Amino acid sequence: MAIEKIRSGIPQVGGQLVRNVYEPPHHEGRKPDGAKLHAGEIVQGTILDIISSSEALVKLPIGNLRASLQGTLAKGDSLFFKVLEIQPSLVLKIFAVPISIEGKELASKEILRILNLPNINFYRELIAFLRNYQTTISANELLILYNSFSNIKSVDLGNINFNLLFRVLYFIHGLSIPFSENLFKKLLPTFRDSKAYSDMLNMLENEIDSLPKSFQDRLNNYFSAIKNRNLAVIINSFSVKYTLRDDTFLKLLKDLSENIQNSDNASLNELQSNIKSLLNLFESSILYNSIASQNNLPFIFYLPIFLAGFMKLIQIKIKKLASGSEKSKSVIKFSFSLEFENLGNIDVSGTIFDRRIDLILFLEKSESKEIIEKELNNLKYNLIKNNYIIGAIHFSDMKDSEDRDILNQLPQASQQNFTVVV
Repeated sequence: MAIEKIRSGIPQVGGQLVRNVYEPPHHEGRKPDGAKLHAGEIVQGTILDIISSSEALVKLPIGNLRASLQGTLAKGDSLFFKVLEIQPSLVLKIFAVPISIEGKELASKEILRILNLPNINFYRELIAFLRNYQTTISANELLILYNSFSNIKSVDLGNINFNLLFRVLYFIHGLSIPFSENLFKKLLPTFRDSKAYSDMLNMLENEIDSLPKSFQDRLNNYFSAIKNRNLAVIINSFSVKYTLRDDTFLKLLKDLSENIQNSDNASLNELQSNIKSLLNLFESSILYNSIASQNNLPFIFYLPIFLAGFMKLIQIKIKKLASGSEKSKSVIKFSFSLEFENLGNIDVSGTIFDRRIDLILFLEKSESKEIIEKELNNLKYNLIKNNYIIGAIHFSDMKDSEDRDILNQLPQASQQNFTVVV
C-alpha cells in the first residue's frame, strides 16, 4: 500500500482545559493516603456520564468523580488519563487507550476518537502496526511518530510500505534516539527485505565479464568461496567486524564503485546502482550494530549462502544469551530467514555453544524437508572442516510456531538517551 503523504499541521490532543469544582465522593472518616490522586500520575478510568462538552463523570480507582477534560469521549469509554490538577478542581488529560477491552479488540476508528485524533489513513495503519507490539496506544506516541514521518522530506517513499516505515520509526523512537531524516535514511536498508539484495548479488556475478579484469578475479574468488561453502572465507570477508581490512567484500565493492562510476559504458549504470545499494546495506548494518551494542539488542550480519542452487544474502541476527551462569554466557543464539520460489519460506533459529550448533527449522512447505536435509549434509561436512559440529536438528511447521524468533522483536521505549551522529 502506498504511503499517504500528510504534510498538514500536527493535530493536538485536547485544547484549553476548563476547570470546574472538584467534588470527591462522600467518605466516612479520613480517606487513606493511598487512595489520593496525585498530579502527574496515570490512572485508568471509565466515562460514566457526559455532563458537558468539557466535563464528565468518571469512574476512577478511588471512586466516581466529576472531572474537567477535553475530547470526543462517550459514555462507556475506558481509557487511561493523566492527572493534571486535583485542586481546586480535578483536571484530567486523555493519555492512552487499551487496544482491547474484556477480550474484545477496539476498532482503530474508536481508538482515534477517544484519543481525539483525526481518522486518517496514516494513524489507522500505525495503530494496526502497534497492535503487534503493545497492549495500549498513547496519543503522545502517535503524535511523535507522525511528527517524525512529517520530517522525512528528501527520501523517496514511493517504494516504502507502511510496515517498513513504521519499523524504522518505532526502532528510533523506542530507543529514545533523537530523530533526523539522515538517521532514518541510513538505517532504512537494514530493515528492508534482504531478497532484493540477493538479486543484486546474483546480478553482480552475472556481469563479471563486463568488469575490469582485476575485479573479475577478486569477485570470482568470493563467489567460488560461497558456492564451495568455505565458511572461513565467507565470515572473514562479509562480516562487518572486519571492515577495516583490505580483503573484505565491502572494500571490494567500494573499489569497484569508484572504478566504474565515471565509466561511459551505459550497461554498467544499473550495476553501479546495485553496487551502491549493497554498500548502503553493509554501512547501514554497521550503524545499526553501533546502536545495538549500547542497548543490548541482537547484532545483525549479512552473509551469503549457496542453497538449493541459489545464492542468497541472508540477514543473521546474533545475540549472546544473558545469564548469571558461566556456561550460558558463552551460548550464542542466532536466527535468519530464507525464501525460495520452490521451497517456500524457511525460518531458522539455533544456538552455538563450544563449537556445537543446534538448529530448529520452521518450514512453510513440509515437502521441502527432504531437500533441506540433503543440503544440511553438505553443511555438516563444511562445518567439520572449520572445527564446528551440527548437534540436534529439529523441523517444525511454520504455521504452528508463533513467536518462534525471540530476536525478531522491536525495542520497547527506553529511558536511556544518547545521540547518534551520522
